[in-house]
Amino acid sequence: EFYGNAVLGEVAGNLVHRQVLAADGVTFRATRGDRETEFVRSRDNWFRPVNFVNAPDGTLHVLDMYRETIEHPWSIPDDIKAQLDLESGRDRGRIYRLAPKGFRPPPPPRLGAASDEQLVAQLENGNAWWRETAHRLIFERQHPTSVAPLRDMLRSSEHPLARLHALWSLEGLAALTDDDLLVALGDAAAGVREHAVLLAERRQTAPALARRIIALAGDGDLRVRFQVAFTLGEITRLNPDATVRGDASAALAQIARRDAADAWLRIAVLSSSSETAAYLLADILADDDAPSAVAPLVRDLATVVGARHRHAEVWVALSSFGALDPSAEAIERQFLSGLAGGLKRAGKRLTASLAGGDLLAAKRIERRMTEAAKRAGDSATGLEERLAAIDLVAAGEFAKYAQTLALLVAPREPQTMQLAAVRGLSGYAEPAVAGMLLEKYATLTPAVRGEVIQALLARVDRIGMLLDAVADRRVPVADIPVARRKLLLEHANIALRDRAAKLLHDARTVGPRLAEYQAALKEPADRERGAGVFKRDCQACHRLGGQGHDVGPSLLTIRNRTPAEVLANVLEPNREVAPNFQEYIVVLDDGRTVTGIISDETAGSVTLRRAEGVAETVLRQNIDEISGTGRSLMPEGFEKKINPREMADLIAFLLTGEAGK
Repeated sequence: EFYGNAVLGEVAGNLVHRQVLAADGVTFRATRGDRETEFVRSRDNWFRPVNFVNAPDGTLHVLDMYRETIEHPWSIPDDIKAQLDLESGRDRGRIYRLAPKGFRPPPPPRLGAASDEQLVAQLENGNAWWRETAHRLIFERQHPTSVAPLRDMLRSSEHPLARLHALWSLEGLAALTDDDLLVALGDAAAGVREHAVLLAERRQTAPALARRIIALAGDGDLRVRFQVAFTLGEITRLNPDATVRGDASAALAQIARRDAADAWLRIAVLSSSSETAAYLLADILADDDAPSAVAPLVRDLATVVGARHRHAEVWVALSSFGALDPSAEAIERQFLSGLAGGLKRAGKRLTASLAGGDLLAAKRIERRMTEAAKRAGDSATGLEERLAAIDLVAAGEFAKYAQTLALLVAPREPQTMQLAAVRGLSGYAEPAVAGMLLEKYATLTPAVRGEVIQALLARVDRIGMLLDAVADRRVPVADIPVARRKLLLEHANIALRDRAAKLLHDARTVGPRLAEYQAALKEPADRERGAGVFKRDCQACHRLGGQGHDVGPSLLTIRNRTPAEVLANVLEPNREVAPNFQEYIVVLDDGRTVTGIISDETAGSVTLRRAEGVAETVLRQNIDEISGTGRSLMPEGFEKKINPREMADLIAFLLTGEAGK
């Protein structure tokens, strides 16, 4: 009953946790395996299960590090570390064997002395250790005498796993033929077909293999189609036969239409269509029967076309859009959103790309942008629809649409609308943007002010106006994040650096007041008040109890910390910064500066995430410079926002509130 389970060691909790895995599309979902208990639990707080081994006898071996302290020394305040022996337990350790009742160890394996035929036969063994060890020995020996029984097993074994081992063993012996692959591509087990597609990809120039893979675009198993979607990209890129390449492209479109609702399949399709995105997009848009579920893929393909910014491809996409059925509103909106976003990454605007293109598409887009401008300003329209409208409006020309965005940066508007409008204005290079944002600064709430500061710091030509506003006290010094102040004080522009030195200063007062905060921790705390402090000052970057944003580290990781440790890290956020939560600065070739933690990287792009969960993806080709600050995205100076009583309430909420649910 434990087959297909994941067993996880939790060293801090002194337990072994079990999850039951079940197929969920091309991946899996996990559910708790034990109700109101754990697979293994111990009262001994030195129990540290760090690893597991499936043993030859069929049991599970648990490796217990058995240490008193497992926290990294960097994570422990110096005053506490001085009281600990961090090496306590280094002379100990345990290995447990989890076995069924009445277990008797079988004879130990002797596979090293087995013949090649005997090793091949072990590929049908139900015990994974025996199968995998036999597989390894077959590969290490490299004996040609293994080929014939492996080929026979591939064709006649009743066990799918054995056929899979045989397939890969033949590959490891450099004996896998096209005929073997054709057999495996027609295997009754989906898993064997999936791996056969992967192996055939390396020799997909063979016409028979390429055509068989193309035919599997209609396979009944999702994981097979997933692998086929990846492999079709190689066929369209490398196969010398133009007819085969065309058929592969059509097969990719077939998968796209059928499986567009699955996010993983969309990724596979996109990975195979970088050079053909415009034509795949045109194929989908031309299908009047395409389901609405294809809309997200349309957006992604349009984003690729826009980001590549090749005129011929953009015009192909626009021409197809011009002929799109007017009733396909969901697809239309996603197309416009994707193309506008992609062009923005390329430093271009949607309206500027219409010149010389499809006239019908141009008229249609202008009409939709005019409608979007009205929809963005209509308070009776749903918030999500208005936010989508802002994205489209921001892709238009400054002279025509900037004022629409500026009007939305107003206290009467929801905060999310104001933030989106500020980001939209920030995307323009025109000098007038700084004045439009500063004009409204005094009326803005803290979160929106923070976004305005980011916009003003994003371009060198706006920094001077920001410093002017600091000089005449329209913008308080404290509104500029400490990390950004440091960058201004070290700016390459000497004039800006000198001005910043005169205007900016760090007036932290935590040192003299530290005793007040430590004393407050000893008084009774109010978790409910702490929840309010969290909502006010922390949820922009942290998520807890169903509210907030996943930007900073998970607060579940502090559950075993003491209040004093949490206080130290809140007041000194740069004391201990994990590499994946350090702030980075990216300077783009258009003069903009983007900051945040790097939340995602691909071969062609970097995604940075900052407060409120705001994420921006930049193309590597547009990056002039990227550097890490070594600092946390969490700002210093929290003692200016949170008094000692509030800090004690907040820490009580973090350690004993909704985090455990």
